[in-house]
Amino acid sequence: MTKIKKTRAASKSMDSGLFAHVKAQEERKLVDKLRDIGLGHYIELPQIAVMGDTSSGKSSLLSALSGVSFPSSDQLTTRCPTQLVLTRTDTFRGTVRLVRFQSGSSDTNDECEEKQDLH
Repeated sequence: MTKIKKTRAASKSMDSGLFAHVKAQEERKLVDKLRDIGLGHYIELPQIAVMGDTSSGKSSLLSALSGVSFPSSDQLTTRCPTQLVLTRTDTFRGTVRLVRFQSGSSDTNDECEEKQDLH
């Protein structure tokens, strides 16, 4: 009887893993619709902040949630704050901003790069 319960639990866990990406897409579509009708001006739409020790899986978590692949290797992956704003369109367009903070300060430096129309 215990073996059957474990098998069902494992099966349930596998199903949620297989369909997690589909569910995440559906949730992003809902947020996009809410943003399109201007609801973001009246309520705060969902956001997530990820913090943790070096090599603790922060970029992997963001990649799993967003479907955006971050570069990976044996070295450090992300060395600066990253902001993803996900919207659904017919063509891919991305904006990348690198903002550097001075040590011990919450104000940004003049150093800020922006690249648009990534393909």
